[in-house]
Amino acid sequence: GGGVSRPHVGEALELGAQEYATIIDPGTGASCLALPGSRLTANGALKLERGSVEARSGAPISAAGKSYQSQAAFLISVSGASTQLDVYNGNVTQSENGNSRALDKGRHIEGSSHHFAGVEAQAAYARGFEAWHARNWSTARMQLEIASQSDKIGAPLRSIAHFYWFAAAGCEGDKAAAVDIGESFLKRYPQDIHLDYIRYPGGAFDYSD
Repeated sequence: GGGVSRPHVGEALELGAQEYATIIDPGTGASCLALPGSRLTANGALKLERGSVEARSGAPISAAGKSYQSQAAFLISVSGASTQLDVYNGNVTQSENGNSRALDKGRHIEGSSHHFAGVEAQAAYARGFEAWHARNWSTARMQLEIASQSDKIGAPLRSIAHFYWFAAAGCEGDKAAAVDIGESFLKRYPQDIHLDYIRYPGGAFDYSD
């Protein structure tokens, strides 16, 4: 899945294990990238009930009873009562019951000691496809390589990311890299060479030489 405008109040957005969504608030232009397997509801701020979201350009996100907001990008993950916040740069304002505090750059974990394994790889997967749809091949290639090489996400996501990593190299016109990546894909996923989810923009590249 790709772009969605903001869900309506009370509406839930539930993403499958291989779906992501770019959510845009038409009023403010703030956006966030919801990662595979996430569930969000709209109720004033977007509420993350499970999974992970990368918030950008001031998008407020609430999770586990607290709300988070920053002009900088940050990644928030929730599983039950535990949350993990990755602040890329600057800081994020965390508000709860009218009290606010600034959380600075780095990782902040609250709740149980739940490990959010695979969040970085999932984020790379979603960013890679976001770049793919924007035809930004070099970013797509870099992010999808990260996702396809991670042992922290399941084989279906890794396999899809690996194939599109190959395709992005082809779209960039880097045939030597595309051949190498394609061969590594065939070695690693021989059962997937007939994939029915394989799609690429018409005419961007072909295999003939």
